[in-house]
Amino acid sequence: MLKDVEEVNSVDFSVRAELLTDVTPNAVNGKEKWEKKKIHLLISGGEGAGIHYGIRAAYMGSWGVSVKYLVGKYDDYNIAQESYFHRSIDVTKRVISTRGFQAHLLAGIANGKLHTEEVSNPWVSRFSYEVGTIIGMGPVVISWAITPGYKNHTYRLDAKVYTNWGIGIRF
Repeated sequence: MLKDVEEVNSVDFSVRAELLTDVTPNAVNGKEKWEKKKIHLLISGGEGAGIHYGIRAAYMGSWGVSVKYLVGKYDDYNIAQESYFHRSIDVTKRVISTRGFQAHLLAGIANGKLHTEEVSNPWVSRFSYEVGTIIGMGPVVISWAITPGYKNHTYRLDAKVYTNWGIGIRF
């Protein structure tokens, strides 16, 4: 190639690169990967002598925290309609994380206005504010989150278990 030249003093090379199209997953989707999103907002409900509705907000990373507040009317045939509330705070732990799917376990304490009857006279009703435990699971598929769970007033002899649920999005 350089037969005619007896000696080469210097050689210069130049390389030019140009990005024509960004094909990274974030650029193709136009948004962050769903696995990176940790804020959850859910419409929640609960059952226990009536249906109660409210909201749950959560930060769910590897570990997280969740708070919930429900309101409604206590529905019993023997007594007048009585307002009811339920609130809880939970610690969450992610146990499964695959592409597009995550599962979180929730465990915490709950406080609510609970209807009780006098043991000596079942016709006498009262409402008290009692503390209990709450457990649940939070599966998340892409951007949709659901939270089925149970609340229990554990220290009571006539302990009742109440279901609770939620459906929402993460962002």
